[in-house]
Amino acid sequence: MMRVLLVDLGTPRDEISEPLGIETLASYVEDEFSDQIMLNLKSLELDNLKSIEPYLVENYQVIGLSTKIRTYDRLKDSMEAIYRYSPDSIIVVGDILGTYAYDEVLKKYPMVICVRGEGENNFVELLRRELSPNNLSLTDIPESVEKPPKMSFRALARNPTRSVALSGAKGLIV
Repeated sequence: MMRVLLVDLGTPRDEISEPLGIETLASYVEDEFSDQIMLNLKSLELDNLKSIEPYLVENYQVIGLSTKIRTYDRLKDSMEAIYRYSPDSIIVVGDILGTYAYDEVLKKYPMVICVRGEGENNFVELLRRELSPNNLSLTDIPESVEKPPKMSFRALARNPTRSVALSGAKGLIV
């Protein structure tokens, strides 16, 4: 059974917000893979944490990080923890930094996968490929060299080790 961790990194603003993004994503994952994936949802804000390090006592094949405005430092701390405690995990960055700062995220962390826009369908497709008995992995998907228009739903593969070209009506993966 594949283990997947979805973490909302919260916000440094003085507020507490419900992690709706990962909760929505979780419903798509559970609908598609209820018997194949063990899904764990966490929120740094709700757990009053600064890093995901305490969550990494368990081993996860896929770790998804939902990033908000001004969470780059939390992303950096979380990436250091993942590289230290769970280096073989597939790391997916979404929400604000995955959508609007994907170039910077991929430059700093070339092993991650960024989801631009709404990622419900593409995250499910990513998991489907990882679960495939035919070993259809992300590296089997040809690299796109074209930068999509601002509102396009075509994918842009920028990562040399994990070329991704998934697209759909609910966001894209780079």
